[in-house]
Amino acid sequence: MKPSNRFVIAVSVFFLLAACSKPAGGIRVDDAWVRASAVTPPMGEAVNIPMTAAYLQVTNDSHNTDTLLGAESPAARVVEIHQTSMQNDVASMQQMPSVEIPGGGMLKFEPGGYHLMLIDLSQPLAAGDVIEITLVFEDAGQITIKAVVKD
Repeated sequence: MKPSNRFVIAVSVFFLLAACSKPAGGIRVDDAWVRASAVTPPMGEAVNIPMTAAYLQVTNDSHNTDTLLGAESPAARVVEIHQTSMQNDVASMQQMPSVEIPGGGMLKFEPGGYHLMLIDLSQPLAAGDVIEITLVFEDAGQITIKAVVKD
């Protein structure tokens, strides 16, 4: 076999293995929304709460598990992954360092479960506002989404 043919075969095998080792992305984010932070008590003026929660649905269309490592937003100084759980009829919230989205699977961030905490908001968030959130995945990298603020 000629040396040039060996080179072509070696390069072809390299690219084939690279293509099979990790899919390109495969993460899809839908139904993103954020709870309004400005609330009006029944007999009072609007009060700004300096934190709120974001909810969304993450679908992994690839065959490999991907991991959400964190998030950031210009609307908040800090964004953390949290999970709410119930023990003895008491709800508690725990910060999570990361969360896995299985290949071919989906994870809902919803009230009473996983959610993103937006802490130290840069301004009050009212219903109808739209904010950007950048999700950081181990394999898919950064994905920036727009989330609508709802009451």
